[in-house]
Order: sequence, then C-alpha cells, then structure tokens
Amino acid sequence: MTRKRNLSLLGIVMLSATVTFAHATENSSTVGELITGQWAEGRAYDPFSPRPVQLWLPGGTLIYNIEKSDRGRDSSWKFRFATTYHGYPVNLKLEPEKDELDYRERRIDELRNSFRLTESLYCPNETPAIVWPQRECKFGKIYGEGWTFGYKEIIETHAVESGLEGPTRLEITAILDEKTRNLIPGRERIHSFVLYRREMDRFEKKGVLVRLDRPHPLSTFEFISHYYFPCNSETSFEITENDIRDLSGKITVSAGFNFFQWLSGIFEGEFAISKRKSQLKIRRTKLSSSETSIFQQWGVMKDYSVLPVEETPFFVEKKFECQTDSPSTEPGKRILEVMVLFWNDSDGENNVFAFRNSKQWAIHEEEIYDYFRRPFFISINSSDQQLAAINAIMRKYPVLTYNQAVFVFSQLNNSCKGIHRTKCRDLVDVVDNLL
Repeated sequence: MTRKRNLSLLGIVMLSATVTFAHATENSSTVGELITGQWAEGRAYDPFSPRPVQLWLPGGTLIYNIEKSDRGRDSSWKFRFATTYHGYPVNLKLEPEKDELDYRERRIDELRNSFRLTESLYCPNETPAIVWPQRECKFGKIYGEGWTFGYKEIIETHAVESGLEGPTRLEITAILDEKTRNLIPGRERIHSFVLYRREMDRFEKKGVLVRLDRPHPLSTFEFISHYYFPCNSETSFEITENDIRDLSGKITVSAGFNFFQWLSGIFEGEFAISKRKSQLKIRRTKLSSSETSIFQQWGVMKDYSVLPVEETPFFVEKKFECQTDSPSTEPGKRILEVMVLFWNDSDGENNVFAFRNSKQWAIHEEEIYDYFRRPFFISINSSDQQLAAINAIMRKYPVLTYNQAVFVFSQLNNSCKGIHRTKCRDLVDVVDNLL
C-alpha cells in the first residue's frame, strides 16, 4: 500500500454512504445509559456476516443517537441503532422484554461534574485511589468498572491570596447506591479522595475514564463505502469523481483535502488508474485470486474535541484466505492480515497500523473455528479479554487515541454467538506482553 500521497485542491469524494450519524449535543440527541452490559453488533457492511458481533459494552456505557433498527422485525427482541461514547456505530438489544428497556435515558444536566471509570481501577481508602496502569490494590479488592464519580475543585485560599496557584486539585467522591456500597469493606466511610485535574485529563486520554461533563461522542467514525473481491472471482470496480458529488452535501471533507485523490493513492499499484475527460477512474478488472483475497472499506473520523471539527479519512483492508484446492468463492477460516490507515495531515502521509499475524495478539485453539461460518482475525469473548486486547493495541501503537484503539479493535474482532461465547472464551488467550 502507498503510505504517502501529495493531496491537492478541494475535493469531496464519497460513494453510497452506509452509516452516517450526527454528533450528540445537549439539544439534538437522547443520551442513554446501558443498565447491563452486552455485546454489540457492528453496523458497517461486512461481506462475511450481516451482523458481526465486535464489541463488549459494560453496564453504564453511554450511548447516543438512539434510533430504530432494521433488525428484529420478526422477533420478540427489539433492537436499536446507537453510537457509543467511543463514536462507534452499533446495533443493540435494548428492549429484551415487553415494556422493559435495557437502558435508561439520562439528561445531560444530571451528569455534570462527574466521570465514569471504564474498567475496575478504584482502590477504596488507598492512595493512589485510581491505580493505572498497575491495576492492583495494595491491600484489598479492586473495584470501579462503570462506576460514576463526582468531583469538585478544591479552592486553595492561601495560594490564591499569595498569587502562587499550583496545579488544580479535585475532591473526588464515588457515587454509589446502597447495594454497591454494602459490597465494599469500610462501607461506613465516605469514599472520597483527591486527584489532580491534569491526572483526570490524562486518564481520559488513555480511556481510563469518560468525562460526563461535556457532549459525547468526542469523535465519530463514518463508513462511506467498501469494495469486496471474493475468492476465485473476476470483477470490475470503478469510482469516478462524479459518483461522489451526489453525496457532497451529506458528508464533507475539510477544505484543501482531496478525498478521491487520497483514495487513488492507496489503490495505486493494485488498481489501474486512468484519467479520461478530466475524471479519474479507479478500476480493477479481470483479476482472480485462489489463495487470498480482500475486503476494503473507507470513511471519515470526525474529531469534535477541537474547533473547527477535524476530519480524518481512514481506510481498512482485510486480507483473508481462500479455501484450499477449491474453486469456491467462499473464504477460508482465517483473516490473514488487517491494515488500518488514518491520514496524518501534519506529516502529509498515512499512519499505518498493521496486524499481520493473529498469533501475536491472541492464541486460538483450533476448536474455536468450529463455531464460525466466516473467517476472523481474532475472537475475543469476554470483557477482560477485550480490555487486554485494547491495551495491547495502545501499547503497540501509542499514537492512537483511545477511541481510535476501540475502532481498530472492532475491525480485528469477531465474537462467537452468545450460545457458544463461554466455550469460545476458554479457547482464546490474549497476548498481553507486546513490546
């Protein structure tokens, strides 16, 4: 793949949009909170399964842009489209029983001056109280996944009077219901501690906590289009700039960036690139594959944490094995390689995140493949395994934000069906000692 491409003049290039959604604000979107954790289905097109299960969402996860789903019309299960606070588009079971929801609506103003831990990192009555990255208490059990903590600034009167203000300190208090409080030793005590604001900001960047005092998601991932080249097949594929202009009013790329030319640069070497009547065309025609083939998709990440909103194109390629000694167009057992690219506007090139050997990330016993009718790269089947895998991705590629790491993980992972998930969990060991 070409990593670097000079980009010119304003251009807006999109094909048929498969997933789009607006940024959640105080006035434009319902905010939901999962009552119990659940596995989420991805919403982007997948050639191997119409509803791949990719991401575990623990209880307390915030979800936005909740809408009717196209799933479950002939079932007693009620589904909803939603966007997680990570910005990832998902499909969720939110009405498992009649008149009973698996999420509650929340008002933004109820969530001011608070944050929620994304994993168990809280050691009650210890210093430090939030133990990251060691994830281990000195004396007792660790708590906190999905817990909410309120905070208020500690006013240093003497520092203000002297004009020697130091780093801002915050008084943090765990907001616990009685049932949860009774589980913790020393439950008669107030569970509060002091944390520097700069530490809270650092924890947020690392995905340790999610701030509840501002709109979310801070970034969103919009899948624009895709290309699937099956095994043992011949196919043609063409994109022109005119194909894209029809959607220019729905999704835009920042001024000065030519999305179409960027995409051409990635395809260059794999595709025939031609220019006819001032229109670029990307064509792949009469190529066949009997050993490996590809699925590609692309889109735009929008970052709402800065103004003006920054838009970063992304590209995902999955290379999968074909069935040995078979003319079938159906794939084999394994996705052999996953490449994720994010455009780096500062450097004028793509940041490339390569995953070429699944055994470097997770070890699967051969039996697990009996539970799938599709190829996969890794299969994560518990919240602990997912946490370990995302942490490994961030250690390997520290330039990724937490939201990007969740996106990358979702492109790598396919979980087993619910009836097999416990068995599958025991057939997988996550490799957590990456250098």
